Amino acid sequence: MNYVISPLQAPTDQAVVKPKQDVSHFLAEIGFRELFLSRYVNYNDENWRSEILGMISTVRRGDVVIYQTPTYAVPEVEAAVVELVHNQQAKLVAFVHDVEYLRFPQWYDASNNLQFLKSFDALIVGTKAIAERLRQDGVDIPMIPSGPWAYQQPIAYRTPQFSHTLHYAGNLVDWKAGFLQNVDPTLHIKVYGSADGEPNLPVQPAASVELLGSYHQEELGLALNDGFG
Repeated sequence: MNYVISPLQAPTDQAVVKPKQDVSHFLAEIGFRELFLSRYVNYNDENWRSEILGMISTVRRGDVVIYQTPTYAVPEVEAAVVELVHNQQAKLVAFVHDVEYLRFPQWYDASNNLQFLKSFDALIVGTKAIAERLRQDGVDIPMIPSGPWAYQQPIAYRTPQFSHTLHYAGNLVDWKAGFLQNVDPTLHIKVYGSADGEPNLPVQPAASVELLGSYHQEELGLALNDGFG
């Protein structure tokens, strides 16, 4: 049996959960069975290992389990998933959405991140470039570049129209979207999102920026039906 672990988390306008849910959705279409684990499992709760054991109770020797990372659960919980799945004598493959020590070297320790990735039996990574960098940094297990993967969109797209409108959709925290303060006054840019869920932004956008608030990801495709972004 093949399994994929999906995150349990309340709906959000941020992109933390959507890509993992999409991967699970399309793997389920080809026969993977979904297992669910809250990203908020608290390792101070004396029953947290039991929750993981309950999740993998049907996993047997020789099965393949795909674990999507990063989950942003505490490291002790992630390490326990690896340990307990291997105790079931199953193969554990990490589907690596982001390599955090490369994205945010100021916040993530490279040695800890690399040790965790090497604890899997194989990795699925986004690109050949990521695989090469991980090999340079000492990851010597099999790695498969996935390339782009599918985006689940239950709402049908409208036919896009040509225009010179600029769109920007994303997390509008200052260290990602601070550039909005300095948008040229001759440009008009439509902006969608929030600052980690907060509608009040930490920076004051330029007058040429039109703030349109947050959209559910399924609805955003209907808003982005012209221009560039």
